[in-house]
Order: sequence, then C-alpha cells, then structure tokens
Amino acid sequence: SKGLFSLITFPAGKTGGFIVPSTVTSIADVAFRKCTGLTYVAIPNTVTNLGYGLFVDCTALVDVSLPSSLTSIPDDIFGNCTSLAGVALPNGITNIGSGAFADCSNMISMTIPSAVTSVGFSSFARSGLQKVYFLGALPSNWISNYDPDNPIMFPPGVSEYLPSKLIVTGKQIGRAHV
Repeated sequence: SKGLFSLITFPAGKTGGFIVPSTVTSIADVAFRKCTGLTYVAIPNTVTNLGYGLFVDCTALVDVSLPSSLTSIPDDIFGNCTSLAGVALPNGITNIGSGAFADCSNMISMTIPSAVTSVGFSSFARSGLQKVYFLGALPSNWISNYDPDNPIMFPPGVSEYLPSKLIVTGKQIGRAHV
C-alpha cells in the first residue's frame, strides 16, 4: 500500500531474496503466489497478519523467516513450495492451518512448538516429512485430521507422550493409540 503498511502483491518475475520492510504490518492473501524465482523471505516482527496461500507455488523458495509475534500459520501458506527445506515456527504459534505445508516435498522434518493446540486437515499432505517433533502436548485434533496421503502419526502402541522427544518418525507408521 502507499503508506507501506500492507504488502498486497510481489512481482512474480523477481528473483532471489526479499526482506519485507519494517513498516509493513499485514501481508495480503496470495501476495507472493507463483513467485518461482523467490528463494528467501524475511518477515519482520511488525507483521501481525499473514494472508492464506501466501507463498503458494513458490517452487524455488528455500527458507522463510517468520515473525516471532505470529500466533497462527494460515491455510495453504506454503502449498507446493517444493524447495522449502524447513521453517522455524515461532514459539507463540497455536494453530497450523489446513494445507499449510502440503506438497512441500523437500521438507523432511518439522518441530511443532509447545503452544500448538490445533493442526488443520492435510497440513502436511504429500510433503517429504519423515520426522515430526512435538515440543508440547500432542494437538487434540492431530489424530482426527488423519491424512491417508501422508499419515504421520504416533507409532502403534504408543500410550505415553514424552515432551521434547522424537514422537513421530517414518512416513506410514499407522494410527496413534493414546
């Protein structure tokens, strides 16, 4: 926007990294969509609102620095970001939206902060995830959002949760028994 408070769209032809100006407080839905040459984005702590589908189809995107003030990962934010290796989720995140990391085939591990209480349906569908670390309690809807395309769950027979330990490993390990 003219006052640099909102980032509405980013030119799809730009390549390399981008640092969002510190005057920005909001980034619109699909603002970076199909920016196939974008490799890195740093979002400052001044940003408190991220739109859904923000980085959909940013196939060269390798890393994103999210603001520590963020409390929710929007739906479809990283959909089909096939080069994305990982994202450090801020500690205050309580919700991971539906399809947030769907089709992120290069992402092999994820650490879920202890504040997360909800994980949307197909959040990690068709991703490359092999390991998920829970730093807090297992989100209450994790099992109810079972995704047959990417069934990353507790191993069969697990009945106890140990904080800060590897809980989930492997691609198809069955449903949890908690």
